[in-house]
Parts: sequence; C-alpha cells; structure tokens
Amino acid sequence: VVYSEIGNNMRRYVFPSGTGLIVYNVTVSNSDQFNNVLEEIAKDNFYADVIIINLKRNVYKLNKGSYRDQEWNYNIHLTHGSLYINGDDSIIDDGYNNNFITIESGCDVTIQDLTFTKFYRVFVNNGDLLCKNCYFTNNEAYFISTSTPGSVIYNKNRATFEYCTLNSNQNYLYKTADIYEYDFSNHPFYIQTQLFLDLINKSYRTLHPTLLNDD
Repeated sequence: VVYSEIGNNMRRYVFPSGTGLIVYNVTVSNSDQFNNVLEEIAKDNFYADVIIINLKRNVYKLNKGSYRDQEWNYNIHLTHGSLYINGDDSIIDDGYNNNFITIESGCDVTIQDLTFTKFYRVFVNNGDLLCKNCYFTNNEAYFISTSTPGSVIYNKNRATFEYCTLNSNQNYLYKTADIYEYDFSNHPFYIQTQLFLDLINKSYRTLHPTLLNDD
C-alpha cells in the first residue's frame, strides 16, 4: 500500500489492486479544535471515504450545527463513506442546541468511549451504526411538526449498542413556548418495525419508558 499527503490530516491510499481510498484522520483536544473539524467536514468541497476523529479526554462544547433539515440542526450529515469517533472517555455537552449526526443510507458510523449529554436528538440512522461503551444522559428530544418521531435515538436501519447506558433521557411534545408535555407515544429510543437493533449488555436508568417499536 502506498499513500500520499493530499491536505491537512488527509491521505490518499492506493492498494496493489489499483483501488484508492481517501482517509481524513485528525486528533483534537479542545472544543475549538473539535468545532473546526466539524466545520471542515461539513464543507461542500470536503470529500473523504473514511473520517477518523480522535478525541483527547475532555469535555467538548459544540457550536450550532451547519446542516439543517426541515427543522433540526445537525453537527454532522454523513452522506458518503465511514465515520469513526474514538472518544477516550470524553463528554460532548451540546447545551441543547443541536442534533449530533444524521447518517444516510450506505454509510456506517462507529463510536466508542463517549458520553452524549444535552442534545435534542443524537442520531438519525439510515445506515449502519455501532456504539461501544457510550453513555447517553440528559438528552431531551422534542418535535414541533416533523415527519419523524422526536426521539433521542431514531434508528431506521441497522444499529448495535454494546455496553452502552441510557440514563435520564426524555422526550417531549412541544405545545407552546413555555409548556412541554411528556408524550408517551414518542419515547427516547425509537426503532421502526422490522429493522435491526441489537442491544448488548445495555443499561437503562430512567424513570420514563425508553424503548418503543413502531408496529
């Protein structure tokens, strides 16, 4: 295998078969660096087959996400390839500003050793999602008039959670500017019928229902 440097933290690998792969591999240690990376991979001219983000152990605060669907902002919109986030037991504290990732069909995401807190929605998964040793706490999804459920984790394809904990995540139905009503038909964990979800050694610590299958 040979490779060439084609940009900051960017390499093109060429295999003996002649096939190539562009890999973006970056390590960050503070919020500013992490936000700069998120802004970089959100650019229209950014392209990588594999994105690897290594977080040094810290608490990370996020800026407002650059991708927006009909009403949600996301920090990452993965439309191609693979994303790996190595958390090193870090915490991402969003401060109730964003949703973290929407994963499109044909993409895969692997995240390990990371805590997600104070997000609205952490994942919308249309691809293949694997979380290992992750902690989801105090995330509060709500929706106003959306075609998808207002869930903290919304799985629409294949997702696997190994040694993960969901603690005190809630979901609200937005009523007025200052009134939230708990909505028992839209729970923090939402999985469409006949789609793959694997929970391995999971832990639930919540006063509210956590898992809902749409059937």
